[in-house]
Amino acid sequence: MPMSLYGFDHKLIKELKQISAKMELKGALFEVAVSGGIDSISLLNSLAQLQKMFGYSLRVVHIHHGETRSKKQLEYRDQAWKLCRSFCKKIELPFVS
Repeated sequence: MPMSLYGFDHKLIKELKQISAKMELKGALFEVAVSGGIDSISLLNSLAQLQKMFGYSLRVVHIHHGETRSKKQLEYRDQAWKLCRSFCKKIELPFVS
């Protein structure tokens, strides 16, 4: 489900072009660590949209930030994991946790 490019996406394109000048991105596999927060989901969405332009592939690795015994925090992490998994399924990216 392509979305329009925003300022961040244009900065990301610039960075990817600089990287591609140093190494071949076509055929490369990038693993993207995603927690389920808005920042990592936004980055993943942008990287997913730019795959065809640069020819790389993505695999999503779900992470969480440290140990906790808090029931509320554990519930939040479970929701974040489900969000990551469903988002990856929607945009057809491999997902590991």
